[in-house]
Amino acid sequence: MNFEYGKENVVSATGGQQLVIGTQKLKSDRKYGFTIEKIAVYKDGKLTESESPKPSFLDGNLYIQAPSDTVEYIYELVLTYKDKGTASYGFVVRVDMLTYDLDEISKYDIAFTFQRALFEENYGDRIGFNLRAVSWTGGNQMNNFVIEESTREGCEVVDNGIVEYNSSKVPFTQEPSFSPINRIIKGLDGDTIAGINSILYCWNCLYIDVLWVKEDLRKHGYGSALLNEVEKVAKEKGCKLIHLDTFDFQAKDFYLKHGYEVFGVLDDCPSEHKRYYMKKNI
Repeated sequence: MNFEYGKENVVSATGGQQLVIGTQKLKSDRKYGFTIEKIAVYKDGKLTESESPKPSFLDGNLYIQAPSDTVEYIYELVLTYKDKGTASYGFVVRVDMLTYDLDEISKYDIAFTFQRALFEENYGDRIGFNLRAVSWTGGNQMNNFVIEESTREGCEVVDNGIVEYNSSKVPFTQEPSFSPINRIIKGLDGDTIAGINSILYCWNCLYIDVLWVKEDLRKHGYGSALLNEVEKVAKEKGCKLIHLDTFDFQAKDFYLKHGYEVFGVLDDCPSEHKRYYMKKNI
């Protein structure tokens, strides 16, 4: 495996900053799981024991705290990726130093890489490797977290967390906690001409997310049929409150005709338009 190195292999840090090391599959933007096989730290050209706390993992990333003294460190990192194999990485951490010397770096017999590594041909995967230093300022120094774009798994963690919190404060009254009630109408040719997506959630409340009817078939009763259907199903499941939102260029008058009332208005959403929040007790 051949590697290249350059300025992008070097990160400047201040003492105590977190070095965040992440990997991802470039095509799908999903992170690979990995384990650490080896971390070697070179100081002043000599292999040394790192003075930093042990590395930690969080959401697929590896966190290493930068040393506190002003010096240049070279890290050799060997990672084993699940079902993929082992790859070596090298990078330079300059603590409170503004310049670095690539000629000096090149004297070390370590393979340096930063942007990507190419695994053996039978895998054919490119794995991105990114490194950055992060820090926080303010009244309290917090050195154990980083803000980044969520993965699908990360979103699930957030969703599950708020669901658990909500349930602990106001116990849910339905099982399962979220129950979709979605319906479509098809024409004789099998094409979908109308549909409604809604969800009965947590406390037997129904939220209507989308109600759509093909434009040339509107005002033929399809929307009313769909709305009546989900209201009926929701009521049978114990629902007493339905809520939704609609724009001024959508279906406010339609919902008013069906017994919904406006309880809130958001102006200029989008610009020069209104977004209406509506409810109905059943």
